[in-house]
Amino acid sequence: MFLNFNSNQDDKTLGFLTNKLQNLLGIPLPISVTTGEKDLKQYLSFLKQQIQITYDLKELEMESIEKGLLREIEKSFILQQIDYSWMEHLQKITFLRESIRWRAYGQKDPLTEYKKEAFNYFLIMLARIRHRVVYFVLRSKVILL
Repeated sequence: MFLNFNSNQDDKTLGFLTNKLQNLLGIPLPISVTTGEKDLKQYLSFLKQQIQITYDLKELEMESIEKGLLREIEKSFILQQIDYSWMEHLQKITFLRESIRWRAYGQKDPLTEYKKEAFNYFLIMLARIRHRVVYFVLRSKVILL
C-alpha cells in the first residue's frame, strides 16, 4: 500500500499522516506512537486496517441501497477527476512551455528541462487524481428522497 516508512522517520511526518487519515476517514485516530520500529509497524498496520474497515463499511452502506452503487460512484469520481485534472495539467504545461526558454540562460537545455518538468507535473496529476478519488469515495453520502 502507500504507507512505507523507515524507522528513522520523525514524529512530525507520522503526525501529518495521521491528520490526513483522520480527515480522509472522518474518525479520530491516536497520534502518540513511540519511535520504535516495532511500534511504528504496529501503528502503520493499525492505520491500514482502519482504511480497510472504513472502505468495507462504505461498500456495505452502498450495497444496502443498490447493488453495484459504489462501483458506479467510483467510476463517476474517477472520470470527473481525470477530466478536471487533465484540464489543469494542460494549463500547467502551456505555462511551462511559455516559460521554459528562460532555462537556457541558466546554461540548461530547455528541451531536457521541459521533459523533466512535464513528467513531474504528470506524476503529480496522477497522485492528485488518486487522492481526490479516494477522498470523495470515502466521504460520499447517499441521500434518499
